[in-house]
Amino acid sequence: RRQRQMCIRDRNKIEEKMNQKNIFKLKSNKGFTMQDLIIAITIFSIFTGLICTLIVNIFIMQAESNAQEVATLYAVQIVEYIDKIAFEDVTENLSTEVVEMFNIPSGFNIDIKVTEYKTSTKSTKESGLKTQANFEEAEITTDEYDVYTKMVSTNISYTLNKEEKNILINRLKIREI
Repeated sequence: RRQRQMCIRDRNKIEEKMNQKNIFKLKSNKGFTMQDLIIAITIFSIFTGLICTLIVNIFIMQAESNAQEVATLYAVQIVEYIDKIAFEDVTENLSTEVVEMFNIPSGFNIDIKVTEYKTSTKSTKESGLKTQANFEEAEITTDEYDVYTKMVSTNISYTLNKEEKNILINRLKIREI
């Protein structure tokens, strides 16, 4: 009997020790504590936030690049068109004609300014030759002026991210004689 009681006690003690070891194993070796989860979630959310910020910035830069590319393409097409048309057809009213011709979207504003460079023709008495001089530098002897050169300023403006951006191309259009 005594042995039985000792066996039962020993068995109970062994079971208690096993239960205690299992409790320690659960706390230290298995599963996550709340602190572990909070730290892991915090680190994960910081890295996720950084990656999302990078992705958004990449999309913004790509949109800006695409808009600038499209605006530059339209500006080059307009300037090439102006080079092809006759000198007399280059006027201030060219903006509306170009917008309709190239089907430019409403987000882009086209402004074409044409400035005429006037030169005077004066004849020299000694040689009988005609010389041309810039309007500001010429001595005006007659009231006749000939326009041989026009400055064409093509300005394309567009708004992106609440910022207005411009592309300006200046080109000379010279009368062919």
